Order: sequence, then C-alpha cells, then structure tokens
Amino acid sequence: MRAHAVEQLPADSTLLRNRKRWEAGNSEPDGFYKSLIAKTFGTVTAAFFPPATHQEADAELIAGTGMETVEILARLRSSDVSNATLEALRITADRLCCEYPYMSSEQLRVEGRSWLRRGSPP
Repeated sequence: MRAHAVEQLPADSTLLRNRKRWEAGNSEPDGFYKSLIAKTFGTVTAAFFPPATHQEADAELIAGTGMETVEILARLRSSDVSNATLEALRITADRLCCEYPYMSSEQLRVEGRSWLRRGSPP
C-alpha cells in the first residue's frame, strides 16, 4: 500500500491491526484506504467495496439475461448452456462474490445453498 500512497501512512503495526479489523468485518476502511487498497491490487474501489444492494443485483440479472434464478438452474440442470444461460450464471456469481465483504461466510453459505435449492424439484 505504501507504494501507492500519496501521503505518509502509519506504522506497519498500525496498518496490520487495521487490515485485520477490516478482514474480520469489525470495521470498514474509510474512503482513503478503500481507494488505496484498490490501487494496490490494480483495480477500482467498487471491485472490493461494491454497494450492498440485493434488489439491484436481482434486477441486473433479469435485465441482463431475461431470466430469474429458477430458470437459470432449470437450464443448467437440463444441459441448456446457451450464451444467455452462461451470462446469467456469471451475473449471479458476481453478485454473490460482491456480497462477500458485507456478509459473513456462514450467511453466504446459507444463501448459496438456498440459491441452489430454488431450482430443485420438490
């Protein structure tokens, strides 16, 4: 991070303590550090810190593919892997990955399993 910072950063021990708090979800970096983290990994801030809007993600899936999760799963199970199905899967996977910084691993596991069950026959 020091290589990308335009101003002096605190001591290594302080940076390490902050990083551990951020990774544990005990706090979130401020705008300065969000930008710096993104620069360190060669990406944009939103890649690591996307807005947490579940409804927008569902709308993006339908707008981008014309399919809901249930239809995507039905197509995957019937081996219909057209370009539209693959794009729907990509959008859904991106949504779940983007929620990673905002949700506990346990909650993501529960949501992922729930997502897979939506298209299962009763």
